[in-house]
Amino acid sequence: MNFRKPVLAAVLSFAAPVLVVLTGCGANPSGSSALATTTPNVPVGPQLITVSGFWASAVNSATNMVYDLGNDNTMQVVDGSKNVVVASVTLGSVPYALAVNSATNMIYVSTPNSSSVTVIDGATNSIVATVPDADGPGNVAVNPITNTVYVTNNDASTMTVINGATNTSTATVKTGSGYSALAVNTLTDTVYVSSEITGTLTVVNGATNAVAATVQVGAYPLSVAVNPVTNTVYVSNSNSSSLSVVNGRTNTLTATVQVGGLPGNVAVNSVTNAVFVANISGGTLSVINGATNAVAATVQTGSYPLGVKVNSTTNTVYVSDYTGNSVTVIDGATNTATATIPVIVSPESVSINADANMIYVAAHAGGSVSVINGATNTVAATIK
Repeated sequence: MNFRKPVLAAVLSFAAPVLVVLTGCGANPSGSSALATTTPNVPVGPQLITVSGFWASAVNSATNMVYDLGNDNTMQVVDGSKNVVVASVTLGSVPYALAVNSATNMIYVSTPNSSSVTVIDGATNSIVATVPDADGPGNVAVNPITNTVYVTNNDASTMTVINGATNTSTATVKTGSGYSALAVNTLTDTVYVSSEITGTLTVVNGATNAVAATVQVGAYPLSVAVNPVTNTVYVSNSNSSSLSVVNGRTNTLTATVQVGGLPGNVAVNSVTNAVFVANISGGTLSVINGATNAVAATVQTGSYPLGVKVNSTTNTVYVSDYTGNSVTVIDGATNTATATIPVIVSPESVSINADANMIYVAAHAGGSVSVINGATNTVAATIK
């Protein structure tokens, strides 16, 4: 999950560590013991890419379409095969976050000023529904297996549950206080919501929409990520400079890993069982071994690492440097930086089409995207 706009200025001055996030992308999201232990044989990882935060981007790998939020009440639709804008969808107000359900080819965009979620049909690039939401809808995540959408409500300290088949709100779940990041484990049908003020992780059973547990994590949690294979949840804590590790089966805190300063977005490679944490203070990426919960490496990135995503197919990590206008490419096998690629100004969110091995980096100001060829580590196109 990526950082929202009001937090960026505070983080740059290091005066208000109560920054909040997404990511999500994100970005870009384990399970309750009450849930069934069998899991369906479904794809995880890049098949559903969820990122969130102001002016985020997302990819539908199935259709090879890219979606980029702007600051002018629009969402750009980019044909990934040609790297050209094929449509611009006008939204009700300034968008905040988005998620794509690749199974139904539907896109969900939160718009806080209008207290709603806009539903867009990816086949026609047209708005098919506007779902009323509570005050301050923020991050968005989708469970493509159950066709359910989850939206955090920052002002109301709740999470709205939306039925993707009917585009209606079916439940409102109480969470912790303050800005919330969220993630979904599609294999266990469990939703995780972190809350910055209470420093908690709310565990929600997706089948019943009931709170299964509330886990105390670190100070000011910013981002949540899930490894569905190991059923483990990871939460970055900005004021604790730590990563909380939660057992998804027992819903208990199993480890607290010290990482760099102001840890933000988190990404997981479920194939290699590695966890990656972008540390804003110091400009590093912490690499954690998921089997031992030990820091395996600390990789120098740019001065302000913000977005982080993993291509599990190539075992490559991409980190956007917000102030350095670049993306650091890291080999997941050796945990070394292999390239630094100049991109658009103020790069924020990172999205990946693993099938095509293409990486999309969206600008914080919205309206422009750098397209990186993962095979050559070069910018293939700049979309404005």
